[in-house]
Amino acid sequence: MLSKLKALHKCGIVVCDVHADQWVDGVLVDFSTAMTIPHVYGPGGALERPSWTFASLAAWDLRRFQDDVIDEWNEIDWAKNYPRVTPPKRKCKLGAYVVQKNQGPILRRRPLLESTAASVAEQQGEWMRERLRPRPVQHGPYLPLLNNAHLTLDLLELPPYDPAKFDWMALEATIDASGRREKKMDRRGADVKSKV
Repeated sequence: MLSKLKALHKCGIVVCDVHADQWVDGVLVDFSTAMTIPHVYGPGGALERPSWTFASLAAWDLRRFQDDVIDEWNEIDWAKNYPRVTPPKRKCKLGAYVVQKNQGPILRRRPLLESTAASVAEQQGEWMRERLRPRPVQHGPYLPLLNNAHLTLDLLELPPYDPAKFDWMALEATIDASGRREKKMDRRGADVKSKV
């Protein structure tokens, strides 16, 4: 299911409303709020938004998949909700999106330590770690994670595919070329039938 969602992103489709109820036998069936490239908000559209808009919406899809599909699956009380079903032996360890529960300030510092020689050395080591080798979660400021739930969230992780980079013009050209080939084949078939 996750690989199919990423494949949709690769094809320039953002679902914008991912919930467990919208999947039937592993197939996504609800595209009522989906956005596709070309789009009025996409690159070259009349109301073009910033270039990261569709990447942010794709990240929102992945976050909803993490929260509403993977985490919900792991938290099911099988004995209570499904007494006749044999529960899975292990939990799903897939990670669709890094969810940071408390999105506080970007740079977090430890409280000041006591002024002993060991604590000063530890404090200096912490200071150097923050500046010389920053962790990816400490980079900032972040772009906003665009969503339809009106939440103020940070875009912590980019999706593997940016739907805005889908080249629909090249796809249209290949479809036109294959359509011409089919017409030529039809003409040949008609010629053969008329001769027989």
